Amino acid sequence: MEVEIEKNKRNLDQFFKQSTAGIFFMMLDEPVAWNHDSDKEKLLDYIFSHQRITKVNQAMLNQYVAKEEDFIGLTPNDFFEHDIEAGRALWKDFFDTGQLHIETDEKRFNGEDMSVLGDYVCFYDDKKKNHRAFWCSNRCDRSEKS
Repeated sequence: MEVEIEKNKRNLDQFFKQSTAGIFFMMLDEPVAWNHDSDKEKLLDYIFSHQRITKVNQAMLNQYVAKEEDFIGLTPNDFFEHDIEAGRALWKDFFDTGQLHIETDEKRFNGEDMSVLGDYVCFYDDKKKNHRAFWCSNRCDRSEKS
């Protein structure tokens, strides 16, 4: 069983490293219970400062013209500093549905604008609390969409 687990881990690591799609994982410092009884605005305040990127692949770094050390530890506040309200609306939709397929306008680390088509998935612990997220995105420049 342990050999099989190690083999699966190696396969996942290879997929992560060799993927041409940008991929990163985010994790909350503490899981949150996002449901109809939650104070979602208060939770968004927490999430935007405590959900951090923990792993990123080279394809994502290339899309954002970034280095790994610049990306690890970033929070939603960092990603959406150019438009916090839009980021909060996106995150609310993401947490409400548990997944998202969306095109967004974002900024590269060098300040250039880019459009991103992304697929996002929440992961939950055994108590149904959200604690991490998986992000997979493909850059799609405006010139490619016309």
